[in-house]
Amino acid sequence: IATAKNTPEGIRLIPFIYSADIAYMMEFGDLYARFYYDGAPLKTFFDADIVPVEIVTPYLVADLPAVHYKHVGDVMRLVHGDYPPQKLSRTTTTSFTMEDVVFNKGPFRTRNDIENDDGVTMTYDGAVAIGSSGTMTASSAVFDDPLHIGALFKLTHPRDLVIDEISGTGSQDSTGIEVEGTFTFVTHGTWSGTVQIQRKDGDADYEAFRTYTADDDRNVQFSYVEKDDNIFYRISTDTINGDFAAEITVDDTTNDSIYRVTGVSSSTVAIVEVVSVPPVASPTVTTLRWAEGSWSHYRGFPSSITFFEARCVYLGMNDGLVTIWFSAAGDFENFKEGTDDSDAFSISLSSTNDARWIDGLETLCVGTSGDEWRIMSSKLDSPITPTNFTTKQQTTYGSDTIQPTKVNDVIMYTDMVSRKVREFTFSDSLQKYTSPDLTALAEHITDGGVTSVAYQKNPDPVLWSTRGDGMLLSQTYEREQNVVAWSKHPMGWTTVDSSDVDWDTSVIVPMYPVLRELTDAEIPAKPATPTVADGITTIANASELDSKINANKSGSFILTADINLSGVSWTPITDFEGTLDGDGHTISNLSISTGLREQGLFGTVIGAVKIKDLTLNSFTIAQTGYGNYRGALVGYAEDLDDAIFLNIKVINSSIDGYNYTGGMFGLIETVSDSARCQIFQCSVSNTDVEGSRYIGGLIGSTYIGGDTDDASEMVDCYSVNGTVTTSYKSVGGFVGYLDGYDNGTTDADVSKWMIVHSCYSTNDIVSTSDLEIAGGFAGEVYIKRIVNCYSTGSLTAGSDLDIVGGFIGLCSGYFRFTNCYATGDITGVDDAYWVAGFCAKFDSTGQALRCYATGDINITGTNITALLVGGFSGFIGNDDNGMDAWVKRCWSESDINFETGPVSLSAVGCFTGAMTGYSTLVENCYAWGSITKSSGNWPTTAGTTSDGVGGFIGTINGAGDTGFGEDMTIENCYCAQTNIKHGSGLENQVPNIVGDSGGFGGKDHHADANTLTTTECFFDKETCGFDTDATTALASTTSVMQTESTFDNAGWDMDTIWVMDPQVTNYIQMDAEGEVSSVAVIPGMPDVKEDEVWCAVLRNVGGTSYRFVERMWPRAFPTQSDCRFVDCGVFYDGEPATVI
Repeated sequence: IATAKNTPEGIRLIPFIYSADIAYMMEFGDLYARFYYDGAPLKTFFDADIVPVEIVTPYLVADLPAVHYKHVGDVMRLVHGDYPPQKLSRTTTTSFTMEDVVFNKGPFRTRNDIENDDGVTMTYDGAVAIGSSGTMTASSAVFDDPLHIGALFKLTHPRDLVIDEISGTGSQDSTGIEVEGTFTFVTHGTWSGTVQIQRKDGDADYEAFRTYTADDDRNVQFSYVEKDDNIFYRISTDTINGDFAAEITVDDTTNDSIYRVTGVSSSTVAIVEVVSVPPVASPTVTTLRWAEGSWSHYRGFPSSITFFEARCVYLGMNDGLVTIWFSAAGDFENFKEGTDDSDAFSISLSSTNDARWIDGLETLCVGTSGDEWRIMSSKLDSPITPTNFTTKQQTTYGSDTIQPTKVNDVIMYTDMVSRKVREFTFSDSLQKYTSPDLTALAEHITDGGVTSVAYQKNPDPVLWSTRGDGMLLSQTYEREQNVVAWSKHPMGWTTVDSSDVDWDTSVIVPMYPVLRELTDAEIPAKPATPTVADGITTIANASELDSKINANKSGSFILTADINLSGVSWTPITDFEGTLDGDGHTISNLSISTGLREQGLFGTVIGAVKIKDLTLNSFTIAQTGYGNYRGALVGYAEDLDDAIFLNIKVINSSIDGYNYTGGMFGLIETVSDSARCQIFQCSVSNTDVEGSRYIGGLIGSTYIGGDTDDASEMVDCYSVNGTVTTSYKSVGGFVGYLDGYDNGTTDADVSKWMIVHSCYSTNDIVSTSDLEIAGGFAGEVYIKRIVNCYSTGSLTAGSDLDIVGGFIGLCSGYFRFTNCYATGDITGVDDAYWVAGFCAKFDSTGQALRCYATGDINITGTNITALLVGGFSGFIGNDDNGMDAWVKRCWSESDINFETGPVSLSAVGCFTGAMTGYSTLVENCYAWGSITKSSGNWPTTAGTTSDGVGGFIGTINGAGDTGFGEDMTIENCYCAQTNIKHGSGLENQVPNIVGDSGGFGGKDHHADANTLTTTECFFDKETCGFDTDATTALASTTSVMQTESTFDNAGWDMDTIWVMDPQVTNYIQMDAEGEVSSVAVIPGMPDVKEDEVWCAVLRNVGGTSYRFVERMWPRAFPTQSDCRFVDCGVFYDGEPATVI
């Protein structure tokens, strides 16, 4: 694939797997990392040149083998015992960043006065604002320069202030008090007026937290637990009359302040930065009670990492003991220890061996240099918490520093001397984990020591590994069939005289132009996540969930335990407008079977409702009639104003309704065009949704407003691994209908429109009959901004397709799409009207910027009619309402396939079926799709059975429509029938219907030649089979269209919009000596269903050593499909085989 940057120095390959469809290979070398995607180096445009995407890392090449990593979504976390933990983030599809993970809340070692009791004090002197600098002075030598730079120190000290009080009449504010832990608010006397508890975070302004009013008839006593740092409370009164007094009393008599060392002046003096505010009046703090951070260059850093039960878990050494640090649940960088179930905590094992690895199965598994352990809950089917865990040694083999590999329900690790590969697996007979030796029958094969491992799932499970002498090894591993087999894979192990090596580095494969990524400035920013105050009134069981909320529908509630509704006859709560804080808990097993409307945990919610941090598991809502408005969380969210839904999950559920049915919400509606609703981090997974109209994987339908300052927002939400089934129309994998108020229809009004940002769906959509107004993401959209969203699910109809798109079905009104895509296939029977890979119908006025489609359109049957079918859109139009309609920097790779030749074919194009309207613009776009049939003949009667078929656009101004449309433009666009950017060699991929088809445009129904302007457009005449066209697009050969000067001379922007990066292939004779130093695997090669195996290989070419990044070809066993690599060390207990 490429020569390593620092060839021939060593490198390590590490996969970055975002999803089964999106994966990168990373080349880590000395202080750098480079990236590969789609079998080639990932490159970007920088300083007037195309360069490899590269980032700076802290890792020296010698330390790379011991780096451990785990990733979730766009973020990978990496650890090594000698380096601060790192966070590698994918910020766009072609940009990455790496930075130290910043820990502000620990973890910390045992307090010095408890562990050492040596009388050493710590004194902080300086400003107390967060981020301020000061000095920390120890009474004896503590600090090391430079190893303590970056270390945390926590000082525990008495409070100067434990009470904040106020008394008297009128309006006034108390001084305020910093609170962490439990506090109590109490009023006294006989009084009237309004009193508030106000809260602020750090230097922010105070905001109302609780409000109480009285008319000489009450006093208040209220207690609350504040878990966050740097939080202040005060009392504020308004028009108080009578005998009034109140106070806030903090229960804890001590508090902590945290500092980070930024420099060391001497062994007793350090320069520090304030991380957490000291709650004292004086800036000088002296205490015996101080603790040093667990991680620093002085103390060392974690050496392994995993994610387990919603926590980030690190493994390392602390005071000579193997220690496991658990983050707070759902907060991966919070290590503030506590005793609540969701708090961070640590466990030290009774093992002084070196920490090696950690990973999770049903329990948490740990390997050290001398033994293996399991850590689990002490209660059956409960998570590990600060007060609920057990540790037990399982085996005593020991491990090396190589990161282990999880294979289904076992963990593969290499032993202490890197010679044996062992399988950490649970033994039912022994009721403990054991570590069988998988090299027992092939002890010679790992001679030289294992140096890296990688697991390939498809087409067969294989554990790949490298050996110290450069040999590549494979272990076929299928425990279900009890197959374990080892093989060696020499990398051209024949000795060849360097003068006889035939190699060539100058083969260049040209390519068609493709579009560059958008810049950050071109993509609307992701809205910030809102905050919701924690709930107050506790709910611990199903009875309290029902009774307490129904008794106070504007109250504030918090779950303190998981709730099981199994066997409970649940009546949905209605008209709730308060706060429900799930606090990370789960409500499970709700079951409803009815024909009534407004069904879910809540039947209706209203107003400024707030719901957060809640999981709904195994909900079943069955349909026995025609019940509308159904969702696991809410059936009908109505008259909303300043409502927030944050971090809510629906899993393993089934929702069945009639109209307005979704996995989480049935219908969401705000009270007015300026009312706001925010939906963040909400998801539905492994959940099937079924209904008639307005059906979606997450939401059935919306009708949401907003204004310029407070536009409604839906961010970081998704619906995955489910099926959405409809019997009628307006159905989407994510949402059925994204509808909204008319907040203005000019470019200046766009900021008022609701924004949907970074959301996606993988759900399949199915209809047993017609599929109408359907999209992989949304069925229908009106007045919305959709940014960085995608869909991958398929859409399948039992009969006709009518307004069906891979991403959106119908766009009506006003809309703007930015950086969105769809990859799902569309399949229907016989009739296909308004069908497209991305959006079936761009109606009214809309705009799309760098969006694309790759899914194919497949029409089966024997009586096919196709009208307005396109690879990207079926129809692009504009209503001449003052707002420009355009499609820019978009493309389609979608093929349009017919099982038999259609009886009627009208307005069919590889980019768009038709285009009409006023001042409609298509600019800088391309189409790669083909229009093909499996059997039969194409229509032959122009204008009757055929009416416009083209390689880019089928028909201008619709099929026979006259008098509508003016000043339409297609500029800087091209089409070529290919499936890869380097060309496919395809021919005659557009139907040749005399008078009705063309290589770029099929038919122009306007007599006025000025109606459509095609400027500097091209089509590949070799792949489409046409030399002429209804437009002015230029017929060109493949070689001309793969020459950059063709487009430079036409005035295309090849610097910031388009790119042509021909593939340069280095051919190396493969029997030249090769030594493999690293192996890694990513999902790939979907056409052959095989994961990609990548290797770092050192080869001698012409007497010079080169380190290459190489990818293994797909395996090909010509005799039978289930062959496996077999060399030695075979375990097999299946049926006898005559041939191996």
